[in-house]
Amino acid sequence: MHLGRAAAARLARAPARRSMSKFAFVGAGAMAEAMIAPLLETPILGTAPDVTFYDVSPVVARRVEQKYAGAARTASMADCVEGADVVVLCTKPQNCDAVFEQLGPVVQALPTPPVLLSILAGVPADRLSEGLGLSKVARAMPNTPGQIGCGVTVWTRRKDADFSDDDMVRCQSALGA
Repeated sequence: MHLGRAAAARLARAPARRSMSKFAFVGAGAMAEAMIAPLLETPILGTAPDVTFYDVSPVVARRVEQKYAGAARTASMADCVEGADVVVLCTKPQNCDAVFEQLGPVVQALPTPPVLLSILAGVPADRLSEGLGLSKVARAMPNTPGQIGCGVTVWTRRKDADFSDDDMVRCQSALGA
């Protein structure tokens, strides 16, 4: 197929469209695994998602890497969230300030801010938004039966954030909905 000069110029200026959704898991413990397992087998917006994860524990990271070949282990939080549509925060709630300090500057520097989906119990959406500098924040509490498609998850999002239809589909898909 041959493009004319004007069409080629328009195509060169057009933003690149990704064909898949990227989910970045910060923390890879049991609850993250409950989300990763079905996510790897669920087409989202027509394609299989790209899943990355980071965990401070080499033992946990190695276990998840060996168990879920479709999820890519990263060496840092920055590598994990690069290009992410959804950052899934799965750390311990008592570690959120340290995570905010390390992750905040990284997600704020991304060309397109991701949606933050947090499973941190007791950490309000406003604190997550302020701590990471993101406006699109959703909170959820999945349960481990979600690994086999039998779980129930309640989730909520900040009402003042502008979630696109694709953002909503991605959040629901991350939770097995």
